[in-house]
Amino acid sequence: MKTAFGGIRFDTTSEITEAVTAYFKKLDRNHFDIGISKLVTIYQKCIESDGDFVEK
Repeated sequence: MKTAFGGIRFDTTSEITEAVTAYFKKLDRNHFDIGISKLVTIYQKCIESDGDFVEK
């Protein structure tokens, strides 16, 4: 969203709501499923490193 709305100024709250709603409607249906499933790998790396910081 930072990239999509960077530099854009909205005059009203309703304009923001409409823009954000449109942004989410354009995303693939499985967009969040993919992101959440990647967490499993990240959590596993964290466990294996005894809780140390894990780079993507």
